[in-house]
Amino acid sequence: MQGAGGRLVMRVLAVTSPASAQGRLTEAQANVGFPTIDGSIALLFFGGLPAGFAAAFIYLLIHRWLPAGRRAGPLFGALLLLVLGASVEPFRADNIDFAIVGPGWLSVVLFSALAVLHGAVVAAVAGAFSERLPLPSGQDWKHYLPLLGAWGGSGFRHPGVVLSTDR
Repeated sequence: MQGAGGRLVMRVLAVTSPASAQGRLTEAQANVGFPTIDGSIALLFFGGLPAGFAAAFIYLLIHRWLPAGRRAGPLFGALLLLVLGASVEPFRADNIDFAIVGPGWLSVVLFSALAVLHGAVVAAVAGAFSERLPLPSGQDWKHYLPLLGAWGGSGFRHPGVVLSTDR
C-alpha cells in the first residue's frame, strides 16, 4: 500500500520489531529502523503513484457494482486486499519482510486498515472528480486518455525491484 500511510505503517512496524530486526535489509533493500528521504520518495514514485492509478482505474471499472454512498470506498479497499493482497502486495507468501518486522498480527491489522482506508480515499477522490469529469461510459472514454497516459508514464513496477541507481 502507498504513500504516507505506507510509510507510517512501516515506521510503526520498525519501532515494534525486535531489536534484532534493526538495520536488517528488507526486500526493497531498505534498512529497518532507518527512514530516509530517498526511501520515502522511492515509495511514493514506485509504490504510491502507480498503485493509486491502478486502484483508481479498477474502481472506475467496478464502481457500478459497489453500494452507493460511504460504504463503497471501504468495501472497495477490502476487495482489493482480498483479491490482490495475497498475490501482489503486501501479504505475498514469499515476502521476507514479515519474517524481519513484527509482530505479525500487528502487520496484518495495520496493512488491512491501510487497504480499507486506501479504498475510501480512492472512492472519495473519484466522487470529487466525477462532478467535473463524467464516469467512463460510451463516448466518454476519450476524456480518460490523459489519465491512462499518466498512469503508463508513472514507472509502474514492483517496489522490490532494485534499479541500478539504487545501489
